[in-house]
Amino acid sequence: MLMPTLTCHLLTRHSPELATIKALLKTQFPPAEQFPFWFLRWRARRPGIDFLTFSVGSQVVGTAYLITHHGVTLVLYLAVTAANQSHGYGRQMLAMLQDRYPGNRFTLNIETLDPQAPDNRQRERRRQFYLNNHYVPNGLTVIDSDIPYEVLVANGQVTLADYRAIYRQFAGPILYPLFKPALSTNAQR
Repeated sequence: MLMPTLTCHLLTRHSPELATIKALLKTQFPPAEQFPFWFLRWRARRPGIDFLTFSVGSQVVGTAYLITHHGVTLVLYLAVTAANQSHGYGRQMLAMLQDRYPGNRFTLNIETLDPQAPDNRQRERRRQFYLNNHYVPNGLTVIDSDIPYEVLVANGQVTLADYRAIYRQFAGPILYPLFKPALSTNAQR
């Protein structure tokens, strides 16, 4: 079966999808992982920060928020609408990101596996999705709001210095101390 054509464009303050994307991020990520929507839009005006919408026709399928610094792209958010999950759109979105940023190394954070967590099965499925799409563990753990996240990478390794530079790019020099994540090389698996 042929998949409908997925298109990608930048989300702007005039985009008709603003409310849909805001609701999508709110429903797909726990409160501890959510930056205020106004802040994401504001930061996306900076060079190297892209807020993307993926659609089939006029229907929003998903979104991605990316921060790029010197050939390393952090996928801060990647979300597919509930109605479109398990239809191959996430895989297609990741492939489109590879095409949009050719030669870049990619990194993203996922909650570490924890057999005691009520959502551990969901964490396992999410991790397997990324592993199936050419992401591998990097050996780094990010601690944000006391929550450990495993760092996954594609197209090569990402160092602690790369990771910090990406967050500096996102937050800027004044806000960086407030958003600076704690990093560890003792990955929890």
